[in-house]
Order: sequence, then structure tokens, then C-alpha cells
Amino acid sequence: MQIPERPATDGVAEFVASQPFALDEFQVEAIGHLAAGRSVLVSAPTGSGKTVIAEYAVHAALASGSRCVYTTPLKALSNQKYRDLKAQLGDQVGLMTGDVVIDPDAPILIMTTEILRNILQADPDRVADVSHVILDEAHYIAAEGRGTVWEETIVFLGKATLVVALSATISNADELAAWVSSVHRPMAVVFHAERPVPLEAYVALPGITRLFDDKGRLALRAFRGNAEERRPRTFSGGRNFAREGWIDAPDPVSVVRGLRLKRMLPAIYFVFSRQGCEDHTRDLVQADLELTTKDEAMEIQAAIDQAIQQTPGLMGSIASRRWMEFLPEGVAPHHAGLLPPLKLLIEKLFQRGLIKVVFATETLSAGINMPARTVVLSNLVKRSDDGMRMLTVGEFHQMTGRAGRRGMDEVGYGVVLASHRYAPQDVVRLVRGAVEPLRSRFTLNYNMVVNLTHRYEPRTARRIVEQSFASFQNDALIAHLYEQRDRLSEQISRFDPTCPVTRAEPAAPAASSGGSAASDAGKAETRDVLRADWLDRFEILAGRWESVRKRLAALEAQRRYLSRNVATDLLARAPIGSWLLIHAPGRPRPELAVLLAKQETRGGDVHFSVLTSLPAMLRLGTQHLVTVPEGRPVAALPAHVLAKARSLSYLQHKRPDGLEFDFDLQVQKSGVDLADIEWAMAESPDLVKLRAKLGQLNADLARLPCGTCAAQRECKDRVAERRLLDQEIAQVHEHIESVRSSHWREFKALIQVLVEARYLRERELLARGIALANIRTTNELMAAECVAGGFLEGKSPTEMAAIVSCLVAEPPRGRQAWYALPFGAAVHEVVRGLGRIGRDLFHLQTRHRVDLPIYLVTEYAGLTQAWAEGATWSELITRSGIDEGQLVRHLRQVIDMLSQFREIPGVSAGFHARAREAAALLDRDIVKEVF
Repeated sequence: MQIPERPATDGVAEFVASQPFALDEFQVEAIGHLAAGRSVLVSAPTGSGKTVIAEYAVHAALASGSRCVYTTPLKALSNQKYRDLKAQLGDQVGLMTGDVVIDPDAPILIMTTEILRNILQADPDRVADVSHVILDEAHYIAAEGRGTVWEETIVFLGKATLVVALSATISNADELAAWVSSVHRPMAVVFHAERPVPLEAYVALPGITRLFDDKGRLALRAFRGNAEERRPRTFSGGRNFAREGWIDAPDPVSVVRGLRLKRMLPAIYFVFSRQGCEDHTRDLVQADLELTTKDEAMEIQAAIDQAIQQTPGLMGSIASRRWMEFLPEGVAPHHAGLLPPLKLLIEKLFQRGLIKVVFATETLSAGINMPARTVVLSNLVKRSDDGMRMLTVGEFHQMTGRAGRRGMDEVGYGVVLASHRYAPQDVVRLVRGAVEPLRSRFTLNYNMVVNLTHRYEPRTARRIVEQSFASFQNDALIAHLYEQRDRLSEQISRFDPTCPVTRAEPAAPAASSGGSAASDAGKAETRDVLRADWLDRFEILAGRWESVRKRLAALEAQRRYLSRNVATDLLARAPIGSWLLIHAPGRPRPELAVLLAKQETRGGDVHFSVLTSLPAMLRLGTQHLVTVPEGRPVAALPAHVLAKARSLSYLQHKRPDGLEFDFDLQVQKSGVDLADIEWAMAESPDLVKLRAKLGQLNADLARLPCGTCAAQRECKDRVAERRLLDQEIAQVHEHIESVRSSHWREFKALIQVLVEARYLRERELLARGIALANIRTTNELMAAECVAGGFLEGKSPTEMAAIVSCLVAEPPRGRQAWYALPFGAAVHEVVRGLGRIGRDLFHLQTRHRVDLPIYLVTEYAGLTQAWAEGATWSELITRSGIDEGQLVRHLRQVIDMLSQFREIPGVSAGFHARAREAAALLDRDIVKEVF
């Protein structure tokens, strides 16, 4: 359907005029696209003012009497947007984050992108009157585990809805917008590369110094350590740092002291671990740098008192009380392990300029409004699932984008701590490098598959699956592969395939029992021949010839007429000049020879030299002796010939220079009875057959033009190059087939799993399928089995909460730093039963080459059950040692899943009531969301 462009309205001028500052050109351009009825993708650095464009979308929706949905990737960011817009628009703003729903019918709805995706799949009519959807932090479309949500949202959105996608700088914005235009409606791209506040790059050595000089050149060649500390080390990237010297990163106290002296505070100091954030905060407090004035400390204390009044549960947390005691010093940690109300307090104090240094994990870089004058990166190396790796350019820019407060700072500062792990050139690459293009992380899941299968005909379901950004990028890849194939084909077309010697070849001969293709060739018609055909025939025949030659040589080497003992005895009794019947290697049959010399070897054999009829002298062993015929020895052999014969090496041939010897006459004089030894001179049948075959192959090779062709080497090279190109083309075709419709093949594999596991019968949802269609979680099969399998029937609300905890908890990574609490026997029984089903499902997935999560994590079950049973917060934290924010996040996930359970059709009213009660038992005190 073609979407007509909307005419620009006076609402634009009204909105622009209402702003307290003049809009930038990119903001005006983006608003103009929206007013004209085009969706827009705004790619601009952090802090450049993209929010104004979102505010216009809100304004336009309210002005037209429709609704606007504002989505973010993170619950905390959604909560912040809710607070901001609530302060501006009051009751016109609602919030939906799964477990929390506030005024869902409000004209302006803030929610996580995942919630919007869920609504679009389950009940799209609920957002039919939405005119604008804002997708904040749209670059999350490339986030592993999250990106699929953005793609599904865009695909399922109604075509009349305008999309406002706001993103940090991305290099392939045009590609992303082209995909949205193809699956939804026309989308314009507004690209703004200029930061609102310029960024200067510094390094801490520990002294804080500029990375570039006044001319923009690199001011440092290497990070140098003390000479006695230089130790050869190799980082995973392979660089050896012996040349540059070992240097440890400067400590945070010296770095912050340097920042204060240079008036570069406030600062966000990124550390890639929660423990590191807390340790650095303590170090800074103990250093007593006096970062705040008395008045600022009093303001901070007043804000703390107000936060405690709003959330009394903060005082029940030992860790939170400790951090609040530190806040007047102007220092704070910020990570997911802190209680949400404490994090909110820290964010507000930092925004007011009262907190001077925040030690934060990387999650702070994602959207939370906390601009600073300076951003410090404690490391450019981070841990990933594949081991340690350098930050990407995008990650670096996302974090340093916080540096520089618009309207407050003339310049922002990005400071990187020096380390032996990287060199100044690595910092330059991150500062000046282009941001990596977004790549789709689209992955199918069972919930999506079961809903598409149930609701749509296969053809429509396939079209929806193949509308993903991943498929769009695959199409571009396929087009590139076809171009690559065409280039290879063009190279092949430049080859002259015909034989340069003869332009004709024999037609294929009829099969015959005797001769070969080459020997019969001349009897048939001729046709044009490829040089490769001649070479193939030549190489096949040459290969056969070599094989026969080796077999013949092997038989000759193994041949022995006499045992070693007999042969040795005969040779010992034979004087020099005696006649011997020998069979030399390579000779077709035995022959007479005159004994010239003999010598025992260390191995017990006898090597002897003979004179043959050629005439030639050669050295042989006992295996070559056939017999010693009776006859008179040859007398008076020249001494120099005998001497040369004694000097021969084994199997060595030499001509007897200066010897006049009539071999046939000497045989006659010897009296050797040739008739008597004729039997021994006959060749064995196997050898005769092999010699004949070798002769035939020699003749066949001689008939082919390649055997004597001077261009054979060139032909081989050209044919090899041609075949290599053919191989490359075959690989390109194989790649095309693997890319084309890969998601649809995966879709069908998931369908097979669901059918065999009794979730589906053709397109009909069975009991498990109904549960699965209404559950959205990473561990979806286990959750559906738990509900549809009756595992929660008869369980108390507290037991239900503990069981659900096992379904939603994320599998732990590495060593767990806290203690799990025990849980009830009824929960144990359910876990055992679900575990058996999980193993069966895992094996079923493996058979169909499906790799989706199936797990049960019991570590949080005891904590969850104890909290539902009324335990105090301080008791749980003291007994387990778990990070408070980590436990709050988990309990909110359990509440969210219980909320989903309340919506599953086909289960008893009692089940819904117990799920509701379990959620209520958990949603109390410090766990309860505060806005």
C-alpha cells in the first residue's frame, strides 16, 4: 500500500517557536520529514538533541487527537522517560514495563520495545490509534539477544504509524532505512555527525596528557614503563609489548586528582566490573580529595534524606546505607548491583553537578541522561563470550559520547588509561575510526513461530519471517555473491579452452576389453577438444603407467630365486671369472654374467659384481642370483677391470673401459649348457603381464599430443587456474544456497520440534502451544511445560514464586560470588520433573539442529521463596551476600512472568488467582517500583 505524504502543518512552526533555544538544522529537517508523513531515522552523537525530535512526535500525536508510544531498550530508561514526560504532560503519560502498568490508556505511553512487540503480536488493535512510535536507542537492533525485538516491532507495526528511530551514530543508516521503507513505510535518514560539544582525547600515564598535538598528530609513540618493569608479554591480539615496556594502568586516585587539577570534573569513570566500581569508590573516599564543598555536601545530604523519606526500604539495606554515607564526598558507584532507588538518587545528584565522580559499568552508556565534562575509560579491553577483546569503535563512541555538557562545557574530554594491553595507535583507531555498520541479530524463537503458524497461512508466515532486517541484509549479500560469480565467469570466458596443438579430438570410442581410449581413438570421428580433456587423458594414462611401474618394481624387488643361505654358499664356492645366471632389476629376464668381485656385508648378505653382455658392470645381491651353471670360468680378466668392479656400490652400473671381451665367444668356450638353464631364464606370468601392460601404456602415451608437447606445462597451469575458478564459482553457489531462505529453514525446524513435542498439530495449538503463545521469555519451552504440564497445580503462591524463579533466572557465568538459600521439598520435586522433560526437549532440539535455551536455574529459588514468605530484606542480603540490585532485578523478572501467567487462557481460575497472589507477595518494600 502506498502511503500518501502528509502536508506540512502550522503545528511545526508552533512547536519550533515553543522551544527555549533555536533548533539545529538536523532537528528541523527531521521534524519536516515527520510533518510530511515520512518516518525518520536520526543518526547523531549522544547529547546532540535527538530528544527534541521525539518531543515533536509527542506534540504532533496530541495535536491530532491520536496516541504516541515512546519505547526504549531498557526498563530503567523507560522509567526515566516516564518521569521526564510526566513532569511536562502530567496525566497524559502512562507507563508499561511488563510487571508495572500505569494508566495504559493514556495518549502518551512509555514502554520497553519488547512490550510494544508483545502487544503487536498478541493484540494489535490496542495500538491501532497510535500515530507515532518512537524507537529510542535504535542501534540496539544490532544487540545480541535484543535486536530481534526491534525487527519484529517494525514488521508488525501498522502501516499508518510513523516511526521515529533515534540512534547514536551508525555508518549504515541508509541500509537500515531502506529496509524499514521496504517492510513498513517510507523512511528518511537524517545524519548529523557533529558533536554538540567537541571532544578532546587524553591519556593518563598517570599524568593526564593530550593524545594529539596542536596539529592533530599523534603526540605519543608508545606507553613507556620503567625499565626494570619491562617484561615480555603477549596480548590475545598477538602484540609483544617488550619493546614498549610493561606499564600498569594508573590508579583512580591519581587520575581523579589530575582531573580536578585540570578542572575536568565531573567525570564518569567506566570500569568493566561491579566490584571494580565499588573498590575505586572506596579508594577515592579514603583518599579524602575534598571534591565537594560544605554547601554541596549539605545539598547531597538533603537529597538523601528526601530519598529515604520516599523509599524507607533504603535504610533496610546495609550496602545502600554505606553508599549513602559516601555520597556527600562527591563519589558514587553505578551498576546493576545497586538498588534502583539508590541508582536513581545517584543519577539525580550527578545531573545536578553535586556528584563529581561516578564509577560506572558499561550499562550507563545506554541512554541514561547523565552527561559529564569528562569520561574516563579504565580499559580498552573487555571480556566477552569469546574471551578478551578490544572495544569496538561504536562502543568507544557510545561511552565517550557522555563527555561534554551542552550549554555548560566548551569542550568534553575523553581520557583513556595507559596500559600494556594496547598502544597509542589503538586509541587513535577508536577515536578517529568509522563506527562499525549495524548487523542484524535476528533470531527466531518458539513464541514467534507458534503464533505465526497459528495465525497465518504458511505463505504469509514465510513472507513475515523473510521481512526481517537479517533477510534484507542477506538479499544484499546474495546480490554481492551474484556479482562475484559474474566476475569469476568473466575471467573464465577469457580462457581459450581448445588444445593449442590439435583443434580436434577423437570422439568417445566404444568400450573394448583390450586397448585403451587413446589406442582406439583414431578409429572414430573427431570433434573439437578442450585442452583439459587431453590433459585429463594424459594424466590418467600417466597415473596408470606410474602405478604399473611401481607394481612391477615391487614384484622385482620381492623376487628371490634362491634362499640367502644357498645363494651365499654358491657364491662362496664360485671363483672370480665364474659364470652366473643373474636377474638384474629392470631387466625383462635372467641373463648370463661373469663374476668379477664379491664381498660379505655386515648384515650377512653377499654383494657381488658381474660383467654382462651389454657390456656393463653392476653390483648385485643374493636375491638377484638365479643359479651358478656349470662351465669353465673366464681366465685372465684385466686387473683394472677387477679393481673397478670391487669399487662399485650396490646396484651401481658402469661401463668396463679398455676391455675387449666377446661375450658370445666366451660363453661358447665356457661350455655352459644354455638349454639346461632355459627353465630359469623364463619370466614369471605376473611379471610378463605387467611388462606387457607397461608397454601398452607407453604406446598409448606416445599417441597423445601432450606427451611430446612443449606447451604441456603452460596448459597445466591454465587448466589448473580454470579449475580453481570453477571451484570458486561452486563455492559461491553453495554460499548463496546457504544464505537464501536460511531463516525459513530454521522456522521449519522449530515447527518440527513443536509438532513432535505436542505443541502443535498442523496449525492447531494444543494445550502446550496455547501456553507457549502467551509466554515471552528466553526460556520459553520450559515455562510452557511448567504451566501446561500441571507442575504448578496445587502449589502455594510462595512455592509458585520459587518455581517461576527457576524458569526466569539467567544461567550464572563463571564462579558465583554469593550463597544460594535452601528451598522447599515441593519445589525440589517440580525441578526434578521439569529437569527430565528439559533433557528430552534438549535431545529433540539436537536432532533437528536447533539451539535455543532450555535450562533450570535454582540458585535464586530459595531467596525468592523466602522473600515471598515474608523474610526481611536485610536478612536475605546478609545470608546470601548477593548484590541487592541483582536480586531486585530477578524478583521483578519473576513478577513479570507471574503477570504473564495471569493472562494464559485455558488454565483454572485458581491458577490465575495464585499467580496474582504470588506476584503481590513479591512486589513489596524495596522491590516495589518507585517513580
